[in-house]
Amino acid sequence: MRHAVVIMSVGWAFAAIMAMMPLPMFQFSSYHQTSLCLPFRFETNKDKGTYTYFETLTRSGKVVEESIPYHYFIIYVFIA
Repeated sequence: MRHAVVIMSVGWAFAAIMAMMPLPMFQFSSYHQTSLCLPFRFETNKDKGTYTYFETLTRSGKVVEESIPYHYFIIYVFIA
């Protein structure tokens, strides 16, 4: 149970940190100029930072999504 508490705490902390990072406040491109549906414009290094931020969020979400079946399998093994 302790492991689950640690994993959930890290997940909530990561989500809170990502949610509290308003990119325009740090003078990155505004949300109106950058969209996941449209190509990114790389005019400055800050634009590359915006892309890196979105890429990190996308990859971390993918890792979490792919780990869910594994954890359900582990639960099944321990119950069965």
